[in-house]
Amino acid sequence: MQFLTILKPKRERISRRVSSGGPRLYFDFEYEITDDPAAEGIAVCFGAELSRYLPRSLWPDVEIGARQGVADAQRRNARLCCVRFTLLWASVHDVDTTSRAVQVRVADCVDAHIALRHADLWSPLRAEWLTSDVVALARGIHASAALDGLPALCDALLEAGCDDPLVVEHLQTCRDHAPSCWVVEMILDQLTARE
Repeated sequence: MQFLTILKPKRERISRRVSSGGPRLYFDFEYEITDDPAAEGIAVCFGAELSRYLPRSLWPDVEIGARQGVADAQRRNARLCCVRFTLLWASVHDVDTTSRAVQVRVADCVDAHIALRHADLWSPLRAEWLTSDVVALARGIHASAALDGLPALCDALLEAGCDDPLVVEHLQTCRDHAPSCWVVEMILDQLTARE
């Protein structure tokens, strides 16, 4: 599995029409991506001026599309971690902009643009951080989905000398790790590769 995040903020405008054999789907937008340690995968935010451009009734479709894009990337073995996606501006057409258009365009953006083009590969955790305590905690958390054990994992990583600020801050600030924490998955992935 590739673990991906955003190390430098980026801003991009997406202008492309989507057609899947039916009516043309229209939805152009500008977004910004940054890291967000409090997010498990992707946190969707809306710019202060967005309500001038995009009806609030379509905002849930942006969130649905972002989740779909994360799932599409994960099927390709790429896991987005600690990403904040902020929709800043959107150009809609009263006839062609539909819930489906918004979902398709945002999902495509998250999967093809963010995961493939803009995201940075997360460096593996250093071998000396994967102590027996860290490994045992990660395996236990994964086996029983005991996400309440993450603070203990954070303490064990700190004791092992972990100085990756996003890893530590993520474990300390993320409130929703469902269905599983990427730090646990990364530890287990590294162990599998090592064995």
